[in-house]
Amino acid sequence: RRAFCEDEIRYVNTPAFSDERFFEIWTKKEAYTKYLGTGLAAKLTDINTLAPALAPHFYTFSCENCICAVYAEHAPSGAPCFLTAEKIRGFFTLPAAASNI
Repeated sequence: RRAFCEDEIRYVNTPAFSDERFFEIWTKKEAYTKYLGTGLAAKLTDINTLAPALAPHFYTFSCENCICAVYAEHAPSGAPCFLTAEKIRGFFTLPAAASNI
């Protein structure tokens, strides 16, 4: 009740998948408040990540037993591209002609 609005609480308290749903909502809150620039200092109960105006802007995924969320100003049209650490390092350390990201 300190961080989730009523819609989110109902969603999380659905008997199946309640742990996954909790972290789904929590990571969405983190992603959205980072986008806003407020961080978790925002009044979290005023943010409904399930609302039709916000929900399409999130991309949530699971990676190595972690649940992650990304918020984009423009609703994503597909899955984001994942880059390896090696490709990211190469992009910043190799000459532009040698980088293939």
